[in-house]
Amino acid sequence: MKKVSLLICIFLFSCKSLNKNIITEKNQVQKEEENYVFIFKESVLFNCLRCSYGDSLIKIISKKELFNSYDDFNLNLESYKNSKKIAFEHCKKIGEVEYKFDDYKEGQNYYLSHCLKLYNSKYLDSIAQSEFREKGSVGY
Repeated sequence: MKKVSLLICIFLFSCKSLNKNIITEKNQVQKEEENYVFIFKESVLFNCLRCSYGDSLIKIISKKELFNSYDDFNLNLESYKNSKKIAFEHCKKIGEVEYKFDDYKEGQNYYLSHCLKLYNSKYLDSIAQSEFREKGSVGY
């Protein structure tokens, strides 16, 4: 009887340990996906700003900004090119200003607003998440 009780205890402890490892692995993958999505969206945002304002704004920002909040994670070249493509396609769709106020100057638009709207969109979230799933959790 003691042996059976001991075996049941060992079995229960091993199941609990195994379950804890599975949860830890899921948390790790979820964290990697969150980091990837953030980095991808950040890349789209900066590329949208670059398309809207040109390289001069990015040069000013780069004096203080490190651009990548996660030093351990970087996008691979293919993902970066895709983020740039999405940003430039969106940037080209920004239409004319409908309501021009007295201080309006030719060429002005709501670029920052459009870029931030893209950054916060569920559309971009879904693209970034599907990119992560295609590439897997290694080698962003």
